[in-house]
Amino acid sequence: MNWNSVDHLSFAGTDLQELSASLSYLHNGEVRRESRGTTKYRIDLVGTQGISIIASSYDGAFTIHFPASIDTATILIPLTGNAIVAVTDRKIPSIQNLGVFVDRLQNYELHVAGPRRHLCFRVPHDELVRRIEVRLNISVRGRLQFANEIDLSQGPGFGFGATRNDHA
Repeated sequence: MNWNSVDHLSFAGTDLQELSASLSYLHNGEVRRESRGTTKYRIDLVGTQGISIIASSYDGAFTIHFPASIDTATILIPLTGNAIVAVTDRKIPSIQNLGVFVDRLQNYELHVAGPRRHLCFRVPHDELVRRIEVRLNISVRGRLQFANEIDLSQGPGFGFGATRNDHA
């Protein structure tokens, strides 16, 4: 691994316009205030070869709109607090044992109210397909489709849940 190719980005503040501008570095997020209360945020990103791990901490009531990406899937793992992820016509709770997978071709919104911490994994679609092909020793044809909900308490999502519980 070439450690010189690792990117790191951190930002924190209370101004939602600054948050919106900062998110444009990550994935073109647009922020809307939901109440007049104060807000705080801190976001730390580490990434290499297009794969990013983002640790986010929020306090306040606001919504972040993320437009569909042509190449990146997103996995959201809650650490503390609650949020709602609106994907197409569905509202998915991002709570204690429920992670959320957002396909690269879906617009989505993250509705935050109150204290919230989560991890976000962003993986380029081509890399996700490559890893699935290697892991399953198959050739993937066509568009992959995943369920939006990830059960973190058992099954394939349990590994993410164990990570989440270590930080809660």
